Amino acid sequence: DEYWNGQECTACPGDSTGTGDGTLCTCAADQKWGGQACEDCAGGSFSAGGAATMTSCTTCNADEYWNGQECTACPGDSTGTGDGTLCTCAADQKWGGQACEDCAGGSFSAGGAATMTSCTTCNADEYWNGQ
Repeated sequence: DEYWNGQECTACPGDSTGTGDGTLCTCAADQKWGGQACEDCAGGSFSAGGAATMTSCTTCNADEYWNGQECTACPGDSTGTGDGTLCTCAADQKWGGQACEDCAGGSFSAGGAATMTSCTTCNADEYWNGQ
C-alpha cells in the first residue's frame, strides 16, 4: 500500500491502496492519481477508479457516454448530450444508463438535448407543455 514518490516509498493516503507496481495509489471513481494524492476529474471527464486508477481522466467524444468503465457509443439514433453523462432520447423517454426507456404512464420528458434520467409527473392542477 505504498507508492514511489521519486525518493522513497510512501504510504498511500487515506483509504487508498497501492496498485501493486509502486507507481500510484487507487482513487475513487471520477478521480485520478496526481502524484501524491487523488484529484477530482474536471467536469465532463471521468475515471473508473479502483484498480483501474490512472494519472489522467477520460473525456468522451460527442456521441458517447461514460458507462462507469469507459466511453461507449450512444445506441441507435441517439447522440451524446456533450458532457459524456448520457445520450439523447425521444420525447417521453428518459436515459436509463445504457439505453433510452419509456416514461411510465402519466409522466413525461422533453427528450432531445433536454433528455434527463427521470421523467416528470405533473401535479393535479398542472399539465405537460412539452418542455
